[in-house]
Amino acid sequence: DLANKHYLRANRILEIQPGLKDYTKEIFNYHNSIIGFHMFYGEYDKALEDCDNALIFIESLDPLATRSKIVYRSHISYRSAAIHFEQGNHEKSLWIVNNSIKELNGFLDNLSVEGINNYETKELTTALPDLYVLRGRILFEVFKSSNKFEDLLSAYEAYQKTIETLNKMRLAIGSEDSRVFATSKILEVYNEAIFIGKLLYELTGEFNYLEQSFMFAETSKSFALYSEIKDVEAMQFSDLPVDIKDREKRLSGEIQYYEELLYNEQIEVEPDSLMISSIKEALFHLKANYDDLTQEIEHNYSNYYELKYNPKFVTLKEVQDKLAYRDAVIEYVLSDTLLITYVIDRKGINVFSQEIGPEFSNECLEYYMLLNNQNFSGGVHDNYRRYVNLGYKFYKTLIEPCLEYTDRTNFTIVPDGAITYIPFEGLITRETDTEYINYLDLPYLIRDFSIGYSHSSTLMFTERYKSKSPEDRVLAFAPSYTNPLDNRDTARFRQIELDSEYFFPLVETLKEVQSINATVPSKVFINEQATEANFKKNAADYNVLHLAMHTIMRDDAPLYSMLAFTNADTGDTIEDNKLFAYEIYNMELNAQMAVLSSCNSGFGKMQKGEGMMSLARGFIYAGCPSIIMTLWQVTDKSSSELMTSFYKYLKRGKSKQEAMRLAKIDYLEEADDLTSNPYFWSGFVVLGDSDPIYKKTGFAYWTLVIVIFAGLLIFFQVRKR
Repeated sequence: DLANKHYLRANRILEIQPGLKDYTKEIFNYHNSIIGFHMFYGEYDKALEDCDNALIFIESLDPLATRSKIVYRSHISYRSAAIHFEQGNHEKSLWIVNNSIKELNGFLDNLSVEGINNYETKELTTALPDLYVLRGRILFEVFKSSNKFEDLLSAYEAYQKTIETLNKMRLAIGSEDSRVFATSKILEVYNEAIFIGKLLYELTGEFNYLEQSFMFAETSKSFALYSEIKDVEAMQFSDLPVDIKDREKRLSGEIQYYEELLYNEQIEVEPDSLMISSIKEALFHLKANYDDLTQEIEHNYSNYYELKYNPKFVTLKEVQDKLAYRDAVIEYVLSDTLLITYVIDRKGINVFSQEIGPEFSNECLEYYMLLNNQNFSGGVHDNYRRYVNLGYKFYKTLIEPCLEYTDRTNFTIVPDGAITYIPFEGLITRETDTEYINYLDLPYLIRDFSIGYSHSSTLMFTERYKSKSPEDRVLAFAPSYTNPLDNRDTARFRQIELDSEYFFPLVETLKEVQSINATVPSKVFINEQATEANFKKNAADYNVLHLAMHTIMRDDAPLYSMLAFTNADTGDTIEDNKLFAYEIYNMELNAQMAVLSSCNSGFGKMQKGEGMMSLARGFIYAGCPSIIMTLWQVTDKSSSELMTSFYKYLKRGKSKQEAMRLAKIDYLEEADDLTSNPYFWSGFVVLGDSDPIYKKTGFAYWTLVIVIFAGLLIFFQVRKR
């Protein structure tokens, strides 16, 4: 009621002071706001009356202000169409939408703005995606009333156009943060399009509908990460002159430097407001210069433009062709009430859906919290029962239905939404008596299947450009730590509190990297030599990066999460031995795999459509197609044992996810009633490409040679006879 009084008062001011028309934008915002106000309370007649008043105001503007009038009119038309849609007036709503889209696109064409630049002009296109989305939803509602195939096909075509427009707009957005935000706001649209494509496939059996449905799913997953990777590759490997690449690198470095200065000043006990203001001003000008450079590049260099604005998303057939015989991909699409699952292997491509309850997403998070927040002194039996029950429920929902369509034993999981919280290896494959606690003998999924993960199928199968061929060796780091108390205690976990100066030593990390060095060719930096400077100097030259150290996590600011190299005084005045996530983003890595043997390296703030904003994400962005990461605080001892076994199996030519499976089984065989708890072993997971690091050699190789030789001898003996 109070809000309504203010709206009425504002309206009286507009009526008695016509000179206020100089404040065009403010007056339009008033009209837009009052329409939304009445729509929110279901007062549709009043809202339509407000739409008419807004259109009268727009027509009263300067006749030469064509651009402003079209922009404003498109917004009001969208509101009017949305009201008629809510009232069930689908024909009227569709007529308004189509006319508004036609007018807006016609005006854009007259501006002679081509391709992606249409979508950079945000003022002109703010309403365009809303109109496309509404058109698709109207047509789908028409289909649900008529049940006519042609109406469903019209809705499908409308969604195709909608997603094409949304993708182009997201590509034109400058920063990753903005792309992430944009994705989170439109994810529901992609889910609707996926469902319609799947429905058409089921009705017609035509594969192209299934293919397009999968393409919608792919463009809804980690779009920001993939497009940022394409941005970097376009900058590095396109037709840009060296001087422009150097300018881009210099500006990026300066922006990084000032952002670190700003962060360090903001976390001071008494921040200097004048310094913060000065740094922000410098950042503003640097980013403006960077934007100018980007626009210059986009307009003048076609190869760069092609690499950046035409990212290739993998198709279902491409996924199938790239899979090894024993492998399968299981990709999920999760909405509030529906779970759609794609199952792909060399024998077939299948899709099915299940209705899920509103509690499903919360249970996914609960399952993760049961593992992450283990309490070994209280409520242990209740936790055990809940873990087993949820683990079996998720197996029945997420894995068992897939086994009707594939007999493969190596699964790559492409999760969605809250499913990202679930470490599949610890799922329970049959009903289990929970009267007594017995983690050791539970029927874990890992006993029968090897499991890997990927942000999307596209990211898993897209070949990354490399600036150089790295040495086929491991670069490993295990720093030593000192603390102000000269405390001799050792750390049990590989994570420290935010901004803590108390870095307790990690005893097992040294054993871990020494074991790796004894197993595979390596270059190892330990104790005071395990510095940030040595990592940055050498990282681009090695095929595997192994970092066994403390982490400091910042869920509130993921880019400021960090890996803690040695905190001993090394005399380095340039590097602070804290490798922040944003610094990793600015590195050029050529490694095939990065092993982040530290706490929570794969966990971070959950973003709709993007997944975890973790340290691991930075390494993917920087060029590593495969990451070994952790989902919670891992203990120092169990981490060392798992990693030692992991490299043993890698050396034998096993794939990364099979090597991890075998390492975990080895661990379970040596574990006791306490350490068999999945908390100790299921937190390490394989993300991304799972191909072997080392070729199979040794006994298996010579056995094969002998068998072939013996076969040839027998063949020639038979032939001679």
